[in-house]
Amino acid sequence: MGAILSSIKGLPYITDSAFMDIQSLEERVKKIEEKLREREEIKTGRYSALKQRRQKRELVRGWQRSFLRKAVPLAISYVAIGLFLQILQTPEPWLHALTPVLTITVFTAVTPLVRRYW
Repeated sequence: MGAILSSIKGLPYITDSAFMDIQSLEERVKKIEEKLREREEIKTGRYSALKQRRQKRELVRGWQRSFLRKAVPLAISYVAIGLFLQILQTPEPWLHALTPVLTITVFTAVTPLVRRYW
């Protein structure tokens, strides 16, 4: 752009005031371009933040729907109840520990079906 301005200044019909107007116009254009670049950077930053948030949400949803999330509490419950019944010296504690675990399993399996018809 500087080469264009120097060639324009050499023309006989371009006055110094017109040349100054062209320079100030060029400066304003540069400022506007900088602001546009800044806004574009902000938009891309927001987009990437939204994208990361969406990925986190998908991971959480995946965990909520996973088999492991349901199986681990059941296994812990089974072991805890089995140990408790064994301490109480109940006959066949590990067999009796299945009752609450199976009840919880059936309840969690039936609840979504009941919710549909509610």
